[in-house]
Amino acid sequence: MDANTWFEEHKEDRVLNLSNKEVGVLPTSIGNLNKVEELTFQYDSLTTLPKEIGNLKQLKILNLFGNPLTALPEELGNLENLEVLLLGRTELKEIPPVISKLKHLRTLALDETKVQLTEADVEVIANLPSLEILDLSLMREYKTLPKNLAKLSFLKQLILQKTLLEKSDVVRLRDELPKVRVKL
Repeated sequence: MDANTWFEEHKEDRVLNLSNKEVGVLPTSIGNLNKVEELTFQYDSLTTLPKEIGNLKQLKILNLFGNPLTALPEELGNLENLEVLLLGRTELKEIPPVISKLKHLRTLALDETKVQLTEADVEVIANLPSLEILDLSLMREYKTLPKNLAKLSFLKQLILQKTLLEKSDVVRLRDELPKVRVKL
């Protein structure tokens, strides 16, 4: 599949799904999809995103689940209307600081990643005033929670299913975030 041609043919579409197409590398022409609101690239072997992704000003949902991404471009922070960012099963090892620029983000999924959930990661998340749902399930890289987790008290739901958390952390979590629905 020639991605440039495909993007040109679909530049007026609001919803685009290229899942399982083994795209590999996204062309810079992705930045011309100025009407797209939902973009899905599940299991497409993407290792990077072009900086032109930041041109998609109408984008509300970006699904990158199952791609070997290790970083996100700074331009992702230009997606001022982004509400849902699905980064599960990527190769991310930390929560990219650029995410803190996504002020309308309501759902952030980092399930099955290698994120260690450090205090710095919590600081990034704490800068997302609209965030309601944070999915950190199936993350095997951490066994204890950072001490500053109380900064996430604005969340409605925190998903921590199938993690290796210590029982003492679960108790502390419920004490520090009493209004947050925690799914274990």
